[in-house]
Amino acid sequence: MRFGIFSNGERGLSVAADSYDRDLREIVAADRMGYDEAWISEHLVLEEATLTDILPSADLLVAKAAALTSRIRLGPAVRALALHHPVRVAAEVNTCDHLTRGRYLFGYGTGKDGMFPQLGIAPKNDPELRRQRMREALELMIRCWTESEPFDFSGRFWRGEAISVLPRPWQTPHVPLAVATKQAEELEYAAERGIGLLVGANDSVDQVRRILAQYRKVRPSGGGGRPLIRVCRHIYVSTSRRQALKEAREGWTAMLEMQKRMMPWKMKDVIPPGGGIPDITLDYLMGIGHYLIGGPEEVLAGLQAFYDAVGGFDTLLLLTGHDYAPPEWVEQSLTVFAQDVAPQLSAWAASRGPSGG
Repeated sequence: MRFGIFSNGERGLSVAADSYDRDLREIVAADRMGYDEAWISEHLVLEEATLTDILPSADLLVAKAAALTSRIRLGPAVRALALHHPVRVAAEVNTCDHLTRGRYLFGYGTGKDGMFPQLGIAPKNDPELRRQRMREALELMIRCWTESEPFDFSGRFWRGEAISVLPRPWQTPHVPLAVATKQAEELEYAAERGIGLLVGANDSVDQVRRILAQYRKVRPSGGGGRPLIRVCRHIYVSTSRRQALKEAREGWTAMLEMQKRMMPWKMKDVIPPGGGIPDITLDYLMGIGHYLIGGPEEVLAGLQAFYDAVGGFDTLLLLTGHDYAPPEWVEQSLTVFAQDVAPQLSAWAASRGPSGG
């Protein structure tokens, strides 16, 4: 099993530069501690939210992080392909692949409703149009990376003549790809082509199980040694459950209340039976295993239960990018996890056999 962080970029600070510095501090710490990957959220716009420290271009942070790290792999999670001309994106991906000297990963998705009317591309509430634009963009990008001669392209949404992208990819045949989606058709498309998955921290256990089961319908035998299934979780580790809650309760509660107020759609899969979003509490989310906050043994047990419940995965991503504790405590949690949870979880998962990813 591999481990990484998912820098979700929802600190809510008044100065974006301060948030970006904290994001970089966590990425540098993860690199130093031996984490394998760092995925950085890209939010062009967040509906119903007014976060002044939003990060519209993850690749800019990736480029700076690459200069401050030595081994961790880096990538956006996710680039909304339906919004951007794919030839331009293909060239930018290759540039980042070179700037990182082959440490670049590329996460993609459709993008959220609110992005499209702001850019004059499409009205809200048309997910099928977004999906079609994303699929065609990806197919054109793959041709940009793999065609050895200039080519013409005439699709429904994208066109070009004598297309030839430079620089060529550093990695062969192109950077590793991962998609964030819940759509059955896109999960099957990704599985057929060996494209990985990015599953978010806000998905419930049942939702994660459904996503992975759909993917495995097409790819039951895994990735041939490549880590394809990446799952993110809310995790905070300290010396004991009591100490973890002492350090994290106030900050995690504030983060939860901010999400309930500004981004309620993130909570739709974890609403208590018979209740509503106002009824979601930190203790409830801990009780159902959605938040794993505690000592090493408790967090390990929670992750083992989650792993079995969803059928296994290749890479566990710890959610970062939130000020749920002072920076030094967040780094301490990442350290304790790397030293006292990750080795045991990895060995235990290996004993369970292939995860199917």
